[in-house]
Amino acid sequence: MSDINQKICPYCGKEIAENDDYVVCSICRTVHHTECWLKNKHCAREGCTGASTSSGYGKTDSPFYIKPSADVQKPETLSDRLTEDNTVAGEFVTTALVGKKAEYYIPKFREMDKKKLPISFNLAAFLLGWYWCFYRKLYVPAFVIMAAQLCVFGLPIKGYFKYLTVGVLFLVNGLSGNYLYKKRIEKCCKNALNLKGVQRTDYISKKQGVNFILPIVLFVIISIISLIQQYLPYAQMMYKFFTA
Repeated sequence: MSDINQKICPYCGKEIAENDDYVVCSICRTVHHTECWLKNKHCAREGCTGASTSSGYGKTDSPFYIKPSADVQKPETLSDRLTEDNTVAGEFVTTALVGKKAEYYIPKFREMDKKKLPISFNLAAFLLGWYWCFYRKLYVPAFVIMAAQLCVFGLPIKGYFKYLTVGVLFLVNGLSGNYLYKKRIEKCCKNALNLKGVQRTDYISKKQGVNFILPIVLFVIISIISLIQQYLPYAQMMYKFFTA
């Protein structure tokens, strides 16, 4: 462990021996015993925000930077343990896939499993509708809600009925958003656990986190289209006036 200066694990306070597996936090580079990291599930250094999702995914087959130990023959490696123990591996993969707000969504997922109910209100999903769906990479529900909203506004009904109907669509999304997101994460987690090595990390990198760009692009496009539809008649009238 010549490349590491700090040899005391901040979680247990014990020395990290030469042949111990260890974890290096990707933010503060503090070294922990692997087992201590698994127990604590994040960096034990005071004030550090390093968590399993930010400690090596995409660089190794595990959520950590693991010390190479080719000269030591061990009966079981951390990578093998993560692959074989679906409970432990699933926790790390699920946290990595959710990314932002994992501390909110994972307890929600557990609560739905415990109550065996698919309904769990999400305020952001209710207020933002299909924008939230795109942000959380729920592309099919997003396109369904967007298409339904466009159809409603195209119907020959009074304005307040249109907005009421769209409000109902957003309410349904608010009540079902967590469940739909949970099903997506569970599917991606299952697929990730069936992969190994670079394939696993590449898959997690592709599916994890959120999509910032697409909702913004769609918002700008729809805003431009709405402005054109709103002011096009005036523009045509002005054009005819000045060219008459």
